[in-house]
Amino acid sequence: MTISVPLALQRAGPFAKLPELLDELGAPTASVFTPYNIDPSTLRADSYLPLADCVASLRAAAEAAKCEHLGLLLGSRLKLADLEPLSSLMKSAPTIRDAVFDHVTWQPRYSNAAVAYVHGTRGFWIWGYAAYDRTSIGSRHLYDIAVAAGVRMLEELTDRAVKPLEVHLCYSRPDKAGIFETLLKTPVLFNQRQTCLVMADESMNMPLRSHDPLRRAELLEKFDHAFSSKIPSISETIKHYLRPGILRRDASLDACALRLNMHPRTLRRRLSKEGTSFENLVAEVKCTVAYELLGMTDLSLSEISDALDFSMQSNFSHAFKRWSGVSPNRWRETRR
Repeated sequence: MTISVPLALQRAGPFAKLPELLDELGAPTASVFTPYNIDPSTLRADSYLPLADCVASLRAAAEAAKCEHLGLLLGSRLKLADLEPLSSLMKSAPTIRDAVFDHVTWQPRYSNAAVAYVHGTRGFWIWGYAAYDRTSIGSRHLYDIAVAAGVRMLEELTDRAVKPLEVHLCYSRPDKAGIFETLLKTPVLFNQRQTCLVMADESMNMPLRSHDPLRRAELLEKFDHAFSSKIPSISETIKHYLRPGILRRDASLDACALRLNMHPRTLRRRLSKEGTSFENLVAEVKCTVAYELLGMTDLSLSEISDALDFSMQSNFSHAFKRWSGVSPNRWRETRR
């Protein structure tokens, strides 16, 4: 049986504004877009592009513009209107928390290569973003866009009344780290296990003045109808759950089956029909996270092992060698 692997696509969103940003920075666009068959003249927020091409062109753009914070500048240009029709649904929400859950709930229809997620922990909320497509890892610029866009969403939803407590970035501290706090207007922590905005409970519970219950009911019905034919496969859905679930130690078969409202045995059968297994998906996503943390951060092997929920560092090292053919240390040395 031949299993077709879907191309890892991402809705362009803020990436569509890269050509105009490069023009303002005086950087050439041909060397950035031509190698990836991206036509900047037809690029729009609702265009869908291979995430790997977006990542590669972002790296090329940052080098051409000699701007290590290019992703922040790009994400800061986001307007909620760029996310239509999702932005209208978010603005109709009763609270910030509901608006954020709208973003997370419908984001899988905008990407089958990365996941937006939210969860509460000890009086705080984590609103994160992470790629799980292995060809697209290792892009600090992609994550810069995500956090800057998140800050912009909060500003527009609340007329700048709410901002994150902190921004966490899963890569090592850059040379000009101060500009990150200047642009994001909040404390920024580097070398973290995940890329996210940390929100206070009271901020997430803040009512939105744009709340419109009738409009919201109408939009939810339209969303259900519009996206009914674009439901992700079971394996894609599981990878969406696993990417943040692994980091919060909530990535078991039973937990994933519960989220899908099906029996674990049924989940196994459905995955088998798609040519994979739950264990294969866990290994794939853990390998992606390991590549990311080894290649982008200065975290120790012990810290990375713990982040991936291995009971011992040696277990992580053995697993990583099965995935990649080399030890974690060797892979990190080669990568850098």
